[in-house]
Amino acid sequence: MDEAAKTVGSIVPLVRDFVSWLVARHREDKKRRLLAQEALGKHPILDDSCLPDYPNPPWPTILGKYGDCRGKGALRTWFADMSFAGNEGSRGSVVLLFLWIIAQSHPGTDSNGIHRLLSEVVKSGSERISDKKIDLHDNDFFKKPVKALAKSMQKCPLPDVLVKDLEDLLVNNPTNYKTLQSDFRQSFPRKRPLGFAAGPNAAGSSFAPSLLFNKQGSVIIPCDADAGKLILWATLKLGLGSLVKNESEFDPDRLWNVFYFRSSSIIRFHHAVRRGSDELGRQIRLPKSRENFEFFNKFKRPNRFR
Repeated sequence: MDEAAKTVGSIVPLVRDFVSWLVARHREDKKRRLLAQEALGKHPILDDSCLPDYPNPPWPTILGKYGDCRGKGALRTWFADMSFAGNEGSRGSVVLLFLWIIAQSHPGTDSNGIHRLLSEVVKSGSERISDKKIDLHDNDFFKKPVKALAKSMQKCPLPDVLVKDLEDLLVNNPTNYKTLQSDFRQSFPRKRPLGFAAGPNAAGSSFAPSLLFNKQGSVIIPCDADAGKLILWATLKLGLGSLVKNESEFDPDRLWNVFYFRSSSIIRFHHAVRRGSDELGRQIRLPKSRENFEFFNKFKRPNRFR
């Protein structure tokens, strides 16, 4: 009996130390996750938004549209944490939602690519956090929470309502991606375009979503429909960047400028639909109905796309 008591007595301190270590590690992981979330809320990308923030910030309205569809695992945890962080938490949730769309737009990308993008965004936002809270010299400070988030983003599909929004943006704002390059040379003879592709068939070098989080001096051209979705959602829903058709509309003060809407492209698209072009029809998933032709009659007036 005495031997058993001695054995138990020697094990208890070890168990106590192990539990204390687990609790300390959990607290440290939570601290780093909350600081990473704070960094998303402080990221400067939303400073470029032209959405009115008076009398109320627009971010809760944008988030409220998608209800409780917040993914699973780490992704749900991040959204839940930031829902209690006021306006800064709403800003961070919008940035997180944009990152989620990017992760799902290019399913062929390995988790390292998404992890690298998340790390860059979090690091950029962390520069606005007090030095007393984080060690800016520790490159691995956010590694664990960001890695878990990257995996969760790739596994969780987007909410159906958000998928529909993205598809509707393409239907309501059609363009011919194959002719944008030649159209750009006519409208911007003195500028060099910055091609951006986001579909599953995009080459590794052309899929560089980090350019959407940094100020660009060149004009961005979407190379496929998936890139168009990202840019249209960021521009029309978040008020980021500027959609331009010629050099006179180029705004050097905006985060980035995107060449997307062009009258001739829309007219060509309209005529192609009237001729029954299967290729362009499939590109934006047109319903095969007579009403569809009446719907596209409005594309004769390009001013609707300004």
